[in-house]
Amino acid sequence: MRDKLNIDLNIDHYLKSFSKSECHKNIFSEEECEKLIRFMFKGTSKRRLGKSGNIFFSGNFDFIISIFYEKLKNLIDLDDVVALRGNYFITPHQYGFHSDMPEEEDLGFCSGDYAYKSILIPLFLRPVDSDCHPVTFNERLIDYGTTLDNGPSKSESHYNSIEDYHHLKNLYDIMGKQIDYKEYRFDDEIFNQLDLGRTSPIERFSGFSVENIFSWCPGDVIVFDTAQLHCSNLGINKKRFKNKCALRISLIKNSLNERDPIDWEKIKSKKATAMGGLLA
Repeated sequence: MRDKLNIDLNIDHYLKSFSKSECHKNIFSEEECEKLIRFMFKGTSKRRLGKSGNIFFSGNFDFIISIFYEKLKNLIDLDDVVALRGNYFITPHQYGFHSDMPEEEDLGFCSGDYAYKSILIPLFLRPVDSDCHPVTFNERLIDYGTTLDNGPSKSESHYNSIEDYHHLKNLYDIMGKQIDYKEYRFDDEIFNQLDLGRTSPIERFSGFSVENIFSWCPGDVIVFDTAQLHCSNLGINKKRFKNKCALRISLIKNSLNERDPIDWEKIKSKKATAMGGLLA
């Protein structure tokens, strides 16, 4: 199943890259968020409507990073990145319990490639005073993009779905120690605080623990391991969102040095004429 990810080949690179998720406040101004939203509609090359009504946009993320390289280089290592994955998304839903690893059908994933880190840039929130939160967990799952669906309902997703967590392989903690899954009750206080029960049964999170709870604030940048499990909520204290938008970009490196790293300056120069006005 996991041959394309070359886990045995790249496992040390995954484990050495693990670090705690972080939220960097107010990195992008309101004006820059508006430019990124405009780029979503006019600068991307692909659009897709998800089964649950989410709208996804993708393409030309290399140009976005090249334009904002000076902002991002202090938050995440952009050296030796050979490819990018990810999407813009507009959603009326919370996100279920999942990882953002490459999809099983990803034909562009080459030998030696490993999914290094991801960045999430919230762009808007409606209503603006909604109290919703991305949640990262202590566990990392080195596998194809996966939704964890223990319990009576199942996520609407194009990722692989796992309902019996005892079948999970390549589950690790932040220190790179492999975890043998053991079922225990998820933290009731966190479950109730985040009102996760509105959309997910508590069984869905059995055997897992929370690393960080962030606030959804446009202009922030959240950096996390691409293999890290995470979810989000609709809101707390009845301050639930109606829709929200973000840009998620995952960075790919190559352990064999068989692919040339992306030249950010070259990308910036090459695409500036066609797209520069969208982010100017």
